[in-house]
Amino acid sequence: MSLFNLFKIQKGNQEVQSETVQQVNNSEISSSYNTEPAEKSDVAKVDNPETPKMKELYHKLAHLVNDTIPEEWSTVYFYGEVLSDSRTAKFFYRRSSDGKLICSHDIPKECNVDKRAYLSQLKMIWDCLAELNKECAAVYKRVWTNMTLILERDGKFRIFYHYEDVLNCGFNDTERATIWQYEVLGEKPEDEKDKSMLERYLASDRFLKL
Repeated sequence: MSLFNLFKIQKGNQEVQSETVQQVNNSEISSSYNTEPAEKSDVAKVDNPETPKMKELYHKLAHLVNDTIPEEWSTVYFYGEVLSDSRTAKFFYRRSSDGKLICSHDIPKECNVDKRAYLSQLKMIWDCLAELNKECAAVYKRVWTNMTLILERDGKFRIFYHYEDVLNCGFNDTERATIWQYEVLGEKPEDEKDKSMLERYLASDRFLKL
């Protein structure tokens, strides 16, 4: 099984869209998702998976990510991880002006943003992730360890929850981020050590290209 096997919330076999409720930079936000787990044996079916609190946190997270980016963008690929003793958030956005993918951690240098301001924004994202994790656990009766958010410029977004036991998967947090970057963005690392790690991952029975 892939380390980042995408978990889609489903309802039957139909993809549904929630109502538009807010805007990001004058663009409407709406979520597109399925509402029943892809692996039915793993998670019990939930009749109404989206609570008002969950919807609020989806949009709060989308706005926090948008507010962290100081320039025009077309798509954001976000990775969040919530464990018992740590939280991680990292994203890439495609810059509208030239189509270049920018890593969130490069924003201070790339966009001349004060690093303290960036870290303050990142902390708010961590806190939002922790809230979302707690709310999802109450609804789905299962705690996700990491998630992927894909946010489009027109405000539509997709969220995928992952339930891998990341502490026992054989890869550390930096390596997991590299694997996620390859699986979601198709980007291979340039560092030789990271290349070797990715080759080890691809040769394992965990790999399943998304």
